[in-house]
Amino acid sequence: MARLSLSFAALIMSANAVSSFTDTYQDCLEFASLFQNTCDSLESSYSHVSKVPSVTQMCSDDVGQCAGTYNATDYTCSWEAKLCVTCDLIGTETKIRVQSNGLPQQCYYSPDIDIVEQNIDFEVKWNWDVAFAQNNLASTDDELDDLLCEDARLNNGKIPHLAGFVKHGANSLANFGGVFFTGIPVSTVLNSDDVDPYNPPATYTEYDFSPVDQCGSYPDENGKYQSHFAPACYADESLQTNFNLVAGHDAVEYVDNAFDSFGHQEPIGIAKDGHIIWGPKNAEGQEWNDCELDICNGLFVDGFYGYAATNYFPYTVGCYGPGNYNTLAPTCSGIVRQCSQSELDALVTEGEVTIISGATLLQLSAASLVAASIILN
Repeated sequence: MARLSLSFAALIMSANAVSSFTDTYQDCLEFASLFQNTCDSLESSYSHVSKVPSVTQMCSDDVGQCAGTYNATDYTCSWEAKLCVTCDLIGTETKIRVQSNGLPQQCYYSPDIDIVEQNIDFEVKWNWDVAFAQNNLASTDDELDDLLCEDARLNNGKIPHLAGFVKHGANSLANFGGVFFTGIPVSTVLNSDDVDPYNPPATYTEYDFSPVDQCGSYPDENGKYQSHFAPACYADESLQTNFNLVAGHDAVEYVDNAFDSFGHQEPIGIAKDGHIIWGPKNAEGQEWNDCELDICNGLFVDGFYGYAATNYFPYTVGCYGPGNYNTLAPTCSGIVRQCSQSELDALVTEGEVTIISGATLLQLSAASLVAASIILN
């Protein structure tokens, strides 16, 4: 099966190209081609994930618990990974469908838990205009905590109705916020106490190991492989055979270092609401400015809303935006967005963010300034 390899993807990203996508069908196809698809067509989805063609992934038995077939002769583990991302033009509306069995297309490390196949299958409007969306707003610390410090913050019921989200697969997709280019789902980072276990607040005294493997991912207690962070092995494929676990703040730094040579303003996945998840670097090759991100870890790139991967909580999709811009920070993590009022005011003065309806800040490109009638409340 011909597909975009990890090494080729890494080569593209290292070229420091800057990506930009609109809501057109052609841009959807271009975006879909960036996934590590195991299917041939970007325009024909399948009736069920089980029907999606697969590729065989083989690694040494250093992976730990084998996700497929273990060969005792050559000490290898092999499994079948499935991923197919397609686009469909219905009238004037473009929808994107994601179908994945959630098995990695790189080596992993799971010493104790068997990794199981998943049935991830959903479709949603592609990169749709958020001008009249239901937004998440928070103006007090308690409101922000209620929004971000809740494990159910990325459940399907939180997705704006206008996104046209439809779940097809058996997976409930509860606590999943999207899917990375690797086919691995994006999960919420909170533990059972609704605390960030990688950077807990100073007041949290419970010990929570919460390790991730060399790709920054892990299986939950049910064996569902997932990631809270940007996919480290997608950015640097050499990491996939390190076969180790890393936990706490070290895990965050590990993933951050994996993206040192990653491209500028490059996408890494899609959220369940149809918006792009961007890598950790902006068009200038710098980390996104904290004050440019709203309370959902969202921002506008060339007039289209999306989410940024960051090295602080919530790390990827915080909530389904747009959200408002302010200087508040959630209390469920010890490392959060650092944005002062003076920095925010400076961005307003420079035209990087624009005040709308006197209360909400939205980052707008010149092309999106025509949407002055945005309804936010």
